[in-house]
Parts: sequence; structure tokens; C-alpha cells
Amino acid sequence: MRWNSNGNRDNIPVDQIRPQFSLPCSAFNHVCIWHVHHPCVIGMQYKCSHDYTPAWEQRKLGELCEVNPTTVLPGSFEYVDLESVVGTDMVSHRREEKLTAPSRAQRLASFGDIFYQTVRPYQKNNYFYELSDKDYVFSTGYAQLRPLCDGRFLFSSLQREQFVSCVLEHCTGTSYPAINTNDLAALPLAVPSDIEEQRLVGSILKPIDALITLHQREPELQKCCHPLSR
Repeated sequence: MRWNSNGNRDNIPVDQIRPQFSLPCSAFNHVCIWHVHHPCVIGMQYKCSHDYTPAWEQRKLGELCEVNPTTVLPGSFEYVDLESVVGTDMVSHRREEKLTAPSRAQRLASFGDIFYQTVRPYQKNNYFYELSDKDYVFSTGYAQLRPLCDGRFLFSSLQREQFVSCVLEHCTGTSYPAINTNDLAALPLAVPSDIEEQRLVGSILKPIDALITLHQREPELQKCCHPLSR
């Protein structure tokens, strides 16, 4: 987001942020269902390429990833708690020593892991770990998912409103609804049987998800960046 000298946000041509995508038919149908009606991506142009691709199939989440893999914590690490991720961005972390760290600091991150917020999952504060650092440890308030399919595709699938609604149906509690790991792993997801189509859809959804996250954080960013708010 940019602000000009008059304190107004610069106008960015729509065609610079709403590209056209050419998709195989099966992927075309799913991407349109997932995102086309979101207010910040209306205007994006999707085109079916009419290429043949294998059908999508229903799988359980636990069949698409390893859930909460066993790890050994280092002596000191960067701790990521439930307040550290906003949208799909990590906004903070802090150094902790293993001996004095919070008891919830248990999930050692590896490149490509997904951390899914199991407490108040409607917030969709989930993180796709793409850092080379090997000393980040997440709270047990996240389910750690190690993809066995394309990770970017899986992450985008977990951000869908349809999946979040399914998660909420299996949550317990009212003020702080939460889902346990076994119930989460049993939830169904639609996935292409072809790994290349997973990668294609994942690569297309990555910038769309980023745009949606920016849209969700716009009030916060506007408050921080607007000259009149300082």
C-alpha cells in the first residue's frame, strides 16, 4: 500500500493486480468456486483452457499430510504463539530458552510445514512456513501439518470458507471454540489426483490468497501508514 504526498492512497490500475488466469477445466471450476466472489478479487479474469485433467477426489486431511510430527526442540528457539500470526503473516516471535519456555512451545517448524490455528479457527490465522531457519517453534494452539501433497495447494484449501465452516461444525466451546487434532485430520478435502494440477492450482492461488490477506489487514495497515494517523 502506498500513500502520496496529499495523504491519499495511490490509485493502482486494476489490471496490475487482477491478472488473467488460464486453467484446465477441473481446476477452473474449483478456483472459481473458492475465490471468484471475494470482494477483493472480483474482476480477476479466469479462462478455461479446455485441457483434459484427471478428476478431483475426496480425501481426508490426515491422508494428505502428517499431523503433528514428532520433533526434538533445540536448546533455544524463536517462539510463535497464537498472537504471532495475523491472517497468513507472521507478525512477531520471541526468543525463548527451552528450560523456561511456555509449555505450549512444542511444534518445531520445518520448511513447507503448515500451522493451522485450532483455537478460534474462524480467524484463519494460519501460516505456511517457508523460512530456511530451523529454530522456530510454534504453540500447540496450532496443528502442525507436514504436506504429503503440494503444500501451497493444501494451504489454500484450508483457507477456504467451506473448509472453515466444516471445522467450526466440529469445534467444542463457545467463547474459544476449538477443534481437536483427530477431528481435524478426519475432515474431507477435494484434491486433484494429479500432483501437477495441485501445483498449478497452488501457484495460482498463492497471489490471490496474498491479496485477500492484504484486504483483510487493510484497516490495520491504513492506520499504521496514513500520515494523519501518526
